[in-house]
Amino acid sequence: MGTWRAPGPSWSRPYRLARPPLAPTIPAWPTGTAASAWYCATWGDLAGARTHYERALKIGQATLGPDHPNVAIFRRNLEDVVQQLGSG
Repeated sequence: MGTWRAPGPSWSRPYRLARPPLAPTIPAWPTGTAASAWYCATWGDLAGARTHYERALKIGQATLGPDHPNVAIFRRNLEDVVQQLGSG
């Protein structure tokens, strides 16, 4: 059996290629962006996770509104990542 290794930065290339031009106007788009952030955080890429959570928060506020529960989750997750980056 071969050795297993974590995926590298190339995993995000299909994400960038698959992004439709009007993606930020689709209400479900910030959730997908947050999922990418979670994936980055899971594999230890906190800087990448921060970028994705910031994007999810910005798009979520624009499409869902600032008081939407998902926007609150994106904000909290971003705060967690920023805190981890500061203490790491």
